[in-house]
Amino acid sequence: MRTVWKYPLEITDRQVLTIPRGAQFLSVVEQDGTPMLYALIDSDSPKKPYEVFLRGTGNPIDEAYLRFCDFLGTVKMPDGFVWHIFIEM
Repeated sequence: MRTVWKYPLEITDRQVLTIPRGAQFLSVVEQDGTPMLYALIDSDSPKKPYEVFLRGTGNPIDEAYLRFCDFLGTVKMPDGFVWHIFIEM
């Protein structure tokens, strides 16, 4: 059965999330001061590690990320920082 799950993101350059294979990434939003990644998943699918990268506005982005990552979205935080989220596919 497919359901929507949310995954909290840390404010860090790189992190690994374990999410079922074949997930459809829906959005990233701020919730209670934490960026959340929403994905449509099949919880019966085997899990896969996904690398997630956050970059602040104006910060450099390694060209390698742009070759193997998809852009998920931008999150505006209550503290005024804006984060751009990419995921390895």
